[in-house]
Amino acid sequence: TTDPALLDITRYVYIPSATTPDVTIIDIETQRIVGNLHAGVVAQQAVVSQDAATLIATDGRSALVSLVDVFAGTARSVVLPTPAERLTVSANGRLVAATHLAGGTIALIDLGDARVKAQITNLPPLRDVMFGEQDQVLYIAAEGLEGIGVVAIDTGRLLHEMSTSAPTHADFAVLARTPDGRR
Repeated sequence: TTDPALLDITRYVYIPSATTPDVTIIDIETQRIVGNLHAGVVAQQAVVSQDAATLIATDGRSALVSLVDVFAGTARSVVLPTPAERLTVSANGRLVAATHLAGGTIALIDLGDARVKAQITNLPPLRDVMFGEQDQVLYIAAEGLEGIGVVAIDTGRLLHEMSTSAPTHADFAVLARTPDGRR
């Protein structure tokens, strides 16, 4: 059973081990280790969906993503069509974009069903991916684009590119937004 104090996941930091499938849980208020989770993979990257109370982890090499219920500590695996080096949680916390950067593919994982909902393919090699407003589009930084690409989640099509004032498209390495998601 889970300690009731752990039910407020916003006060915790989840730190995967670089050598084992273990994740250490740190309480940021007390600055103490308060628990551990087994991630199912030695995580190269891990993200947490607060809404789904799920830690999502990938080893960056295999086509396996692990979904760990942070309350129960149970792990489920999702097999992807391609490996995922980058994980991005949607604004509503119900979807995860599992991105194969060099392959230009994105698998959308539904956290409620623990399954791949859709796969977006035939994109140029990707540098980063971010969900747009209401999780209807993905913004992409990719090789060969003159700006930031906008991809429709429902069709997987590149809708358009947003031009920017940057001197060259090669400068876009990552996409970021403020914690409130407004800028």
